[in-house]
Order: sequence, then C-alpha cells, then structure tokens
Amino acid sequence: NIFYKSPYMKTDFTVGTIKSIESHNGIECMIDAAQIIVNEYGISKIKFLIIGDGLLLDDMKKKTKKLKLESYVNFEGEVPSKKVVEFLNKLSVFVAVSTRESFGVSVLEASACEIPCITSDVGGLPEVNKNNQSGYLIPAQNPKLLAEKILVFYKNRELASKMGQKGRKRVLKNFSLQSSIKKMVKVYEDALSSL
Repeated sequence: NIFYKSPYMKTDFTVGTIKSIESHNGIECMIDAAQIIVNEYGISKIKFLIIGDGLLLDDMKKKTKKLKLESYVNFEGEVPSKKVVEFLNKLSVFVAVSTRESFGVSVLEASACEIPCITSDVGGLPEVNKNNQSGYLIPAQNPKLLAEKILVFYKNRELASKMGQKGRKRVLKNFSLQSSIKKMVKVYEDALSSL
C-alpha cells in the first residue's frame, strides 16, 4: 500500500483538499468555511491547504484575498501523483464537499493515510466515507456545517485520530487491490453460474 500515515507529528492543524478547482468541487464552500472559522469564530490556529489547479483558481485566490484569509488559506497548485502522499500527510482533516462525485478516490487515499474526512453526501462519497465512522457526511454547499465539523475535529484530536484509524482499516478491508480482485472474481463467477 503506497498510502500510509506519516510517523511525524503534525505541528499545525491543517484542513485540506486535493481537487481540481472547478465549480462542482466545493472549493468555494471550503473558503467560506474558513471565513466562518477565522472571521466569525476568531480561531486563527487552523490552516487551509488547497491542492489543485483549474478554471476557478484565480477567482478563488481573489475571494481569499477579499475575505482577508491569505494568512490562513494556501493554494499549492497541482502536485505530481508521486507527491500526493506527502501532501496528504500534512493534513489533519481532508475535505471533499463536491456537488457531484462519481466515486471519491481522493477520499480513499486520505483515509488510507488515517486522515478523517468531511465529505458531501452526494454520488459515491457516502460509500467511501462512512458518517460518524471515518468522518462526517454533510449536505453539499453548507459552509456553516462544514466549519462546525472542522471545529469538532480541531477541539477533539482524539476523536479525529480514532476516525482516521477506522477509515484506514475500512480502506484496507474493502478497497485494497486484493479485496477488489475478490469482488470482481465473485461477480464473474455469479454471472457464469447464472448462464
């Protein structure tokens, strides 16, 4: 398994995502949640890391500046796939609050690194992120609830750690290569036996 938890302690509490910066990927929702946490709740110890490129990158940078969040929100740009694990291991919480999602591979990758996830309850995301087990499922486009769930993890690191561990166990059990091959073989066997 190339996805693993870093042995080093995280110094900052960092909330992040690895997504293309397009309208359906919920990047704006994450920035709005950062605004609530920093400007409304006055919490300045949480950092936000957005990894990816896309059509809305400039717009999201402008929004961040307008909301005076440049000290809190960092745009990393696109990173090569071999560096994804390194960046995942900088995160305390992984966010994927898309308005549409086919499956959610990035969520599985984060879970495999023992990072608790907050995802929207659309498409395949409820399959890869189990609510109250590996993280939280919330409605898409709800920055207030996203901010609240981030703060739950910020205030309770032990809970975050436990959910991260459950997420990794679940990925290894249900989504590893061996597990996927077994499921695929069973599908073929079932299909052949019904002929």
